[in-house]
Amino acid sequence: MQSKNDLKIIETSGAVVFNGGNVLLVRHEKDSRQELGVYGLPAGRIEEGERAIDTALRELFEETGLIAKIEDLEEIPGERGAWIELKDGRHYCTFNVYLVRRWTGELRGEEDRVTPFWVPIEKLSEYNMLPNVHEVILSAKSL
Repeated sequence: MQSKNDLKIIETSGAVVFNGGNVLLVRHEKDSRQELGVYGLPAGRIEEGERAIDTALRELFEETGLIAKIEDLEEIPGERGAWIELKDGRHYCTFNVYLVRRWTGELRGEEDRVTPFWVPIEKLSEYNMLPNVHEVILSAKSL
């Protein structure tokens, strides 16, 4: 069994967006680093020198076409991390997450990498999601 000390930790950041009784998920497609068909939040790796909040904004736009500003985000408290199965193996990832209070733009995907969907919150258990996603959504809903 691997431990966090065996591998470099991948720091990630993402966004939770609600639209009425729906939450925004992205399905990982064939060119994603994730396994095909797994659902998650708009999120990605924090690049060197980038702040977690800036990563959340960048990934939200890249993966969904939605635009938000820093002042539209609220950090969802808590430390999150999990072993994630990527196409190149198993990695330990931390997860910084922000609730998006306001956004503009029209939903669009990133061709063969991710497809965004509005999913009814009560149907989340029907989706094959990455670790921590369901818990993060419920935490965001209570803010």
